[in-house]
Amino acid sequence: MDITFACRYCGQSIVIDEASAGTETDCPRCGTPVVVPYASEPLGKAAKPPRPQPSRSLPIAVLIGLMLFFLYAALSFSLLSHDLTLDGEVFIVTKGGQSIKLGLVPIELISLPDLTSYLNQRMATATNEIARLEPLIKAAGEEYSRLVAVREAEFKQFNSVLELPYTSASTDAESALTEYLELKAQRDHYYSADFYFEALPAPFRSTKTNRDGRFKIQVSPYGSYILAAFTSRLVGGSIERYYWLLPVNPHGESLGEITLSNENLFQPKAGNWPK
Repeated sequence: MDITFACRYCGQSIVIDEASAGTETDCPRCGTPVVVPYASEPLGKAAKPPRPQPSRSLPIAVLIGLMLFFLYAALSFSLLSHDLTLDGEVFIVTKGGQSIKLGLVPIELISLPDLTSYLNQRMATATNEIARLEPLIKAAGEEYSRLVAVREAEFKQFNSVLELPYTSASTDAESALTEYLELKAQRDHYYSADFYFEALPAPFRSTKTNRDGRFKIQVSPYGSYILAAFTSRLVGGSIERYYWLLPVNPHGESLGEITLSNENLFQPKAGNWPK
C-alpha cells in the first residue's frame, strides 16, 4: 500500500510505499530531506518556507531621542520634587492706623526674564504715547484758557448774567475743557500701575490669599521669579487699587516670609523695575 503526502517545504506530492513510513527520503522537486509519515498521521498542508522577518532593532537616532526624553523627565521630576514653599501675607494699613487683611487676592509667580522684557516693552509704549499726548494737552489747555477769557469779557459787558445774550463762548469753553481732561486722563493712564498690569506674562504658578490674607506658593530653587499681586477695595465711595511686583530669588536656599503691604507697592517709575 502506498502513502501519499506533501513536502512540507515546497508542497510537492510524494508517493512512497507504506513500508518506508518513519524513514527519511528526499523530495523529488526541492531535494529537501523529509520524513515519511505513517498512514495514521494526518497529512497537513505543506508549510511555506519561513519569511524573513524585518529587523526589530531601533535606529540609533530613536534610541538617543528616548534617552534624552527620559533624562529630561528625570531632571524635571528632580527639580519639581525640591520646590520650596513661600509663605506670605497681604494687608493694608489705613490712614487711621488700622491693619486690614486682604483675602482672595490673586498671587502669581512670573519668570523674571519674561517680566523684565514685558515691562521694558510697556515702558517704551508709555514713553511714546506720553510724548504724543503732551503737545495735544498743551494745545487743548491753551484753547480752554482763551475761550474762558472770551467768556469773561462777554460777561463784563452786562450788569447781570441774566442780561447776557446767548453766545457760543460758554459752550466752546466747556467742550475745550472736556477735551483737555480726556487727554490728561489718557496720559495719566500711561503713568499708572494699571497700564503695566493690563497684560502680564503668563504665571509659572498661581494661588490666592485666604480670608486672613495669608498664602503659600511653591517656588523652584533654580530660577528667578517675580511675585505679582493686584487687588482693590471700596473706601468712602471711591476705589483704591493696590499693585505689587516683588522679586523672589531663592537660589536653592530656604525662603522666609514675604509681606505685601503699603510699604512695597509697585510704582511705575524709572529705576523701580523688579531686579
